[in-house]
Amino acid sequence: MTRMLIELATAVAAIVGAMYLYLSRNNDYWKKKNVVYIKPSSTYKLILSQILGKVDTSTVMQQWYTEYKEQNLRYVGSISVSERNLILIDLDLCKNVLTKDFQHFMARDLSPTTHEYISKHLFSLEGQEWKDMRIKLTPTFTSGKMKNMFLLMRRCADQLRDHIDKVVLQKGEFEVKDLIARFTTDIIATCAFGLEVNSIENRETEFYKVGLRMFAPKLIMILKLLMHRCLPGIAKFLKLNITDPSDTDFLSRIVKDTVEYRMKNNVVRNDFVDLLMQVKDKNPQEPYDNTDNTEITGRSNLGAVNQEHHGAKEQLTLEQMTAQAFVFILAGFETAASTTSFCLYELAKSPTVQERLRQEIDEVLANYDNKITYQALQDMTYMDQVINETLRRYASLPFLTRVCTDSYQFPDTDLIIDKGVRIIIPTYAIHHDPDIYPDPYKFDPDRFSEVNFKGRHQYAFLPFGEGPRNCIGMRFGRLQVKMGLVAILSKYRLSPAPDTPSRLQLNPFSVFTTPKQPFSLKIINRDECLP
Repeated sequence: MTRMLIELATAVAAIVGAMYLYLSRNNDYWKKKNVVYIKPSSTYKLILSQILGKVDTSTVMQQWYTEYKEQNLRYVGSISVSERNLILIDLDLCKNVLTKDFQHFMARDLSPTTHEYISKHLFSLEGQEWKDMRIKLTPTFTSGKMKNMFLLMRRCADQLRDHIDKVVLQKGEFEVKDLIARFTTDIIATCAFGLEVNSIENRETEFYKVGLRMFAPKLIMILKLLMHRCLPGIAKFLKLNITDPSDTDFLSRIVKDTVEYRMKNNVVRNDFVDLLMQVKDKNPQEPYDNTDNTEITGRSNLGAVNQEHHGAKEQLTLEQMTAQAFVFILAGFETAASTTSFCLYELAKSPTVQERLRQEIDEVLANYDNKITYQALQDMTYMDQVINETLRRYASLPFLTRVCTDSYQFPDTDLIIDKGVRIIIPTYAIHHDPDIYPDPYKFDPDRFSEVNFKGRHQYAFLPFGEGPRNCIGMRFGRLQVKMGLVAILSKYRLSPAPDTPSRLQLNPFSVFTTPKQPFSLKIINRDECLP
């Protein structure tokens, strides 16, 4: 027995030792390149603190950014559990990576898992797969397509105001993220799948529950992502799912049933699934016409969305459609809900800004018979400034990532970036740099007046990324936020509730920028006086 215990202990020690050597193999990588770098112990502390829920990534990365910028560095290296990272500080280098020399940085660090088809969406695809899918999906997000989806959104806005009139005003305050997430859920359900779920009235709907589960900040999600990035072989062997299989099955069933019903009954709604059903693969050298009037036809039967092995006429499979629908939900449900919630929070704390925005809404809507129209939303210039300032303070992603796919040397430097090195652009830190945005924690939409915006570096504002891999759904996301703000501010007035925090803490368990705790705001009819 003693001998067996000794052998077991030896085997465990050997495994632990081998794992340590594997995970620490790159610890001196930046030292050999003569690049200033953050010690691996600091990144381990960050990971541990995040796992324990003590700190969010945005805050720590901002500290690093500030510390090394004060040393007049243009970039700083780091090692994160064997990963070679280069954090950019200089905005011209950000431009090189995102746009100018994009061909060297086409990948992100989120390669799809081999056994989860739902992970093979536009955000995570790489190489030719990404190029082909981007070409297929680009026509679905033109302003012409947004005009069609706008009508569906407006119905959800009407339901939101009805609910506020009937339920919320009686209470006098509401939990912001809860209500807005139900509003964006209804928009996604109708704009993507043609479903009338009305989770604004009933938060027990299955669609809303699945959305909450998919994007709720969880420690287990952080651990799974770490395993896939740091020990991909083990994660692959264990078939470690990023998304709950039951949620994947739910989404897959909705896509399949929706497609079959529309094929059988020749239903056309101009929503996201409708647009995916029209998509046909073209030769990458023959991109789609990206004008507002683009219409791609050719639906005749269910086979039109199934894979046909006919060269350039290969079309989207149901699994591919489900993966793209997933990322559509991801972008529309979580990020739009958080951005709108953050914006309402700041407006409640800034009554002068809130009133100025309300006046613009009144003036613009008066030109459209007091109706919310697509063009009316486009005419609201101060609204754009308010949303941009919200995105500056609370960009959905605290940092952007690109992976070097081909050896590259930054201009005017001796640094050669090897293939596989991950580039980190610290969006949150850049957006809160006092040299770029004086008094960065003050909510000031005038930062984004035309004069002020043009006076800054183009890459000082990156809420949707930049370059060929920028957010394809930017128009849709902004339209959701505008619709929610107009629906609320045109009829109601907001102010902080007694327990509204003076400053929101960010959730360390979330991949996205979300508040750590729920918060409430007071709401009254706009013509009433605040107490």
